Amino acid sequence: MFSQVLDKYLDGIGRGDLLKLLLRVVEASNRLPSQLLITGVTDMTYQDKGGEATIFKCRYGDRDVAARVIRVESTGEGEETTRSLQKIQREIITHRQLKNRNILELLGIFKSDQHPLTIITPWMENGEASKYLKTHPENFIVVVRGLCAAIRFLHCCKPPIVHGDIKPSNVLIDEHGEAVLSDFGLTRIRHELTRTGTQSTGLGTWRYLAPEVFLGQVLRANVTTDIYSLAVTIWALASSELPFAHLPNDFLVPSRVERGERPPMPTMIGTFHSQSEAGKLIWGLLEEMWHQDPNNRPPMTLVKEKIDSIERSWSHGQMFDEG
Repeated sequence: MFSQVLDKYLDGIGRGDLLKLLLRVVEASNRLPSQLLITGVTDMTYQDKGGEATIFKCRYGDRDVAARVIRVESTGEGEETTRSLQKIQREIITHRQLKNRNILELLGIFKSDQHPLTIITPWMENGEASKYLKTHPENFIVVVRGLCAAIRFLHCCKPPIVHGDIKPSNVLIDEHGEAVLSDFGLTRIRHELTRTGTQSTGLGTWRYLAPEVFLGQVLRANVTTDIYSLAVTIWALASSELPFAHLPNDFLVPSRVERGERPPMPTMIGTFHSQSEAGKLIWGLLEEMWHQDPNNRPPMTLVKEKIDSIERSWSHGQMFDEG
């Protein structure tokens, strides 16, 4: 009942208060709301295997959906398992309440003997942003604007919501060419399900992590680590390259990032030459966002304003490629 009211009627402060109450009820009962549990998922066709989940394309009713099957390797025992499940349920409930066109909707949870925890979301036919932009480079600034809108939405919630694993593979493209941010909380869910058997930190993907994470100055992802990860993600989308691609494995990344090393300026930033007016503005913004000192990184409201300004100028023909 609480979840239905949240879905249909409340927003703002009232929604936040009721969400807190719902989370307490879920934690006390150790059960998810029944309307989150869905049945009738059919025709599961394997698509990909990522860091946190195996992806299937399925049918649910009359629509195509994506099934993210969370791999469970070790869940611990007793009170530890109970606490982990409670944290997982909090992530799922919070994700379910995120209503924004640039955030992938969580349709529900599908459970079976073969797949104990499967997250069901709409299917994005255009796939990942990095692949999409290789054939639609002219949409670079539109994709970045949508991605920034999603993160600004999260950070402007009360209290702020942290994504915690911003990277190109978590940016999908809908049928309108808009960016949709996916896998909210999935890294943390995966960490809770496997932390007794792995060395996962639950803090994100190494090549996109902020220096303060490696330096042990923060114990969990926050809005400033999100902004750093967003900067590296925008760089990766602009350059079509892996950050620190010259390093053969992830374990070599922390020492470089701790010393202040960042990805180099690419020749092209999307369709903008790096020395064009738009290219210089975007590069300057990235340098602010991945600043070594998290206190000097701009908030998402300012990041979004600057990207909006660049997009408006570009769309009106005021910024031309000087390459």
